Amino acid sequence: MTSAGQSPRESRTLNQVVGPPSPTFSYGGGRGGAEAAPARRITPGINLRRVLRVGSWNVLSLSDDHRLPLLSGELSRLRVDIVGLSETRRPGSGETSSGGYTYYWSGMSNGHRVRGVAIGISNKLQPSVIEVTPVDEHIMRVRMKHTLGFMSLVAVYAPTEMRKTEEKEMFYAKLDSVLDQCPPRDTLVVLGDFNATTGTVRDGYELCVGPHGSGTRNTNSSLLLNFARSRRLRIAGSWYQRPELHRWTWYSNAGGVANEIDHILVSTRWRILQNCRVYRSAEFFGTDHRLVVATEFLVRYSELRDSCKDYWFDNWSVFWD
Repeated sequence: MTSAGQSPRESRTLNQVVGPPSPTFSYGGGRGGAEAAPARRITPGINLRRVLRVGSWNVLSLSDDHRLPLLSGELSRLRVDIVGLSETRRPGSGETSSGGYTYYWSGMSNGHRVRGVAIGISNKLQPSVIEVTPVDEHIMRVRMKHTLGFMSLVAVYAPTEMRKTEEKEMFYAKLDSVLDQCPPRDTLVVLGDFNATTGTVRDGYELCVGPHGSGTRNTNSSLLLNFARSRRLRIAGSWYQRPELHRWTWYSNAGGVANEIDHILVSTRWRILQNCRVYRSAEFFGTDHRLVVATEFLVRYSELRDSCKDYWFDNWSVFWD
């Protein structure tokens, strides 16, 4: 892992693929994350012709390394390629590997084991990682190469409804700052525990909330919906009708309360969603959250033609072999 202040390695062209890449780490602190320098080596990237399964899970704690094999086993069993993790409670930032997955995390800089986020990536896709940007204990970003460009994955852990309004607004302001530094043509995925339901009323939010929203709208809901609308992000779970058992992502330990507060948000620029559901069978120690998984990224000709016209005509044979 590159330490803060270390010079970035010399960049290479896409054709110079020499062994697995070493992703560049950058540290943005309170500014919301500085743009990382290009990685030294870049692989051809994720093949968007194949289904990609992206998840979001609040694990309550990932502070001990002995928990990692169980987590990797559950992700592998459910064929999850990429997962955004909340409440990891790992201080500082770094990376570690276990059970076929590489985990990048971002936590508190003072060493306290509270809050924290992480992104876990299957080792089959890990060579496509080119940038890792830990921001703070609420936000981090990983940028990956795919066959048509780049994808920015942003893991979040939003303040709960009980927190002060100023804290919530500061969180979304910093999240906006991080997204501002994502190149505009990146495929954008934001995932994590937003501590917010979407509500069932779509008026004014038809592009970001589907016909199957849930819960009663509150302050956190409004902040989430306004953010999704301003960034043209689609809240995946609201677009698919599911039984309640495959919808609720959080169950109160006291019983009687269940909500859909963990979400996967995907850029509307690409029509890439195929499905989104919760897996009750996924188990991880004492977490009261459920793993939500979106199946994504089967690219259609129309999106390729409109968004990557030059690439399509130069490389059309890649998509039909």
